[in-house]
Amino acid sequence: GGIAAVTSNGESFGMTIVEAMRCGVPVVSTDCPYGPGEIITHGENGVLVPIPEGVRGIARALRRLMDDPAERARLGEAGRERARAYDPERIAGRWLELIGECAERRRAAGKSAAGPAARGAGRRSERAGAPGDPAEPAGGEEAVRARGVPEPDNRR
Repeated sequence: GGIAAVTSNGESFGMTIVEAMRCGVPVVSTDCPYGPGEIITHGENGVLVPIPEGVRGIARALRRLMDDPAERARLGEAGRERARAYDPERIAGRWLELIGECAERRRAAGKSAAGPAARGAGRRSERAGAPGDPAEPAGGEEAVRARGVPEPDNRR
C-alpha cells in the first residue's frame, strides 16, 4: 500500500499504525483519544485528522498525500524512524527494567519492616480482594505512576 488509513473512533494502542510506519508507509489516522496521537506527531511522521472532521477530513488528508509523492516519502521515512521506539527488543528491555524496579522495591520494603507481623506486609492475604483489605494494592492512575510505569515517548 501507498498510504495506511486508520479511521477508529477509539484505540487503546495502534499496532497497525506502528506496523505501517515500520514498513515506511505514511499513516493518515483519526486523532481519537489515546493511541494514534501517542504515536504520530501530526505533519512530522504522519497525519492526524480530528474526529469531528469525519470522512471528509480523512478524504482530504488522503487526497493531499495521493497528490504529493514527496510528502508521502518524507512521512514514510520519518514514520520508519518513529517506529523504532516500539521495536520489540526495546519494549522488552523497558519491561525488564520495570519488573526489576518493582522487585527491588518489594525487597527493600520487606527488609525495612520489623517484627513477624510486618514480614508478611507485602504479601497478598488469602482473602485478598475483600473490601477494605489492606493487602490489596491501590489502583488508579496515581498507583500506576507510583509503580514507575514509563510515560509514552511521544507527547502531544
